[in-house]
Amino acid sequence: MEQIARIFDYFKHTYSLNTKNKQLYYPQIALILLKTIFYIITGLILYKVMASINLPGFSYEMLRNSAAKTFGFGFLMIVFHWFLAMIVEAGLFNMYKSCIQHGSVVTGSFGQGIKKYAFKFLLINILTILGWGLIIVPYILVGFVTLFAGFVLVPLLSQYSPPCGKSPWLWMTEK
Repeated sequence: MEQIARIFDYFKHTYSLNTKNKQLYYPQIALILLKTIFYIITGLILYKVMASINLPGFSYEMLRNSAAKTFGFGFLMIVFHWFLAMIVEAGLFNMYKSCIQHGSVVTGSFGQGIKKYAFKFLLINILTILGWGLIIVPYILVGFVTLFAGFVLVPLLSQYSPPCGKSPWLWMTEK
């Protein structure tokens, strides 16, 4: 029971740190605004591509080129978001650390956190992506095996199964 009370004391301490130090929210708000702007830009680009499909003179080659550009931009946007979030996380980590150690945010702790922890956060993100890649591969393989069994093996086997009401032995000898 004492350990549960200690956890709630940590929650109270964290809540008081967050309410006293409002500057902890500035990097997060800036990140949210930047992501929102990028989502709006991506949506407008996708809308432009989709709206141009019905224009006269639009060909398959144009669709393929515009889709490649759109997906390329989307991939770059995902990498940029990932990098930006990593930088904000590294800076916030150091800001929270300075809050805990000093009771308030120390000037320059965000920039120091980027210098100290950005590479560590990058490695953690890469390891997470690799881990998820290794975990997902068996699930994809099981999915393909299941689809193969459902769409190929079941129809093949049902083609050679006896009709209802007949003995399999009699059915095999009739053919």
